[in-house]
Amino acid sequence: MELNDTIRRPEKSTAYYFLRSRVRYWLSRADQEMDPKKRFEFLEHARDFARKVRIEKGFTPWAAVTFAVVVVALTALWLASRMRATYFYSYPDNYLRIVRNVDTCLPDGSCGYRFVVQEVSKSGAGPETEMKFCRSMQPRFEAGHSLSWIRYTDLGNCQAINGYDVLRDSQRLPVLAPNCRPDYSVAKIAGHIVCDGGVARW
Repeated sequence: MELNDTIRRPEKSTAYYFLRSRVRYWLSRADQEMDPKKRFEFLEHARDFARKVRIEKGFTPWAAVTFAVVVVALTALWLASRMRATYFYSYPDNYLRIVRNVDTCLPDGSCGYRFVVQEVSKSGAGPETEMKFCRSMQPRFEAGHSLSWIRYTDLGNCQAINGYDVLRDSQRLPVLAPNCRPDYSVAKIAGHIVCDGGVARW
């Protein structure tokens, strides 16, 4: 009896070849896909077929499995970074104006962290949207203000302000919506803005 007759390498099954081809197929699809969500979905398919290859007890294509896992991880990190995108608005090309305070204004001059805002660009005013700013920087703007510029990072559950300023006239006074005016009845020193109907209108 020859040594080759007693020690045999396990034969690769038909299922093994099929599963390996599916891994390659989905990796190829992911490599060509530009949409990050679809790419992530294709890589998950590749990972699932790679696991089935191991169950078949064939010779696992470790290079393909490792590649799929690494690409899935990198894609997940990339998607996470996209969720933390930073936005910049600047008057007059593309800016934000504050339509309504969601939180109550306080005597210290602050109006909380939630506001209904409206984006304005050369194409016109966009829809009104509620934004919640993070507590890392408390906004000192309120309904009736337009922002000359603002930079913030979207963290998913809130928007972290990196800097901003309100739109001002030549005397450095805030430019307010036509139906809004300064009011010092609640905040004696800092003051607030009162808008007819509680909503700023331009």
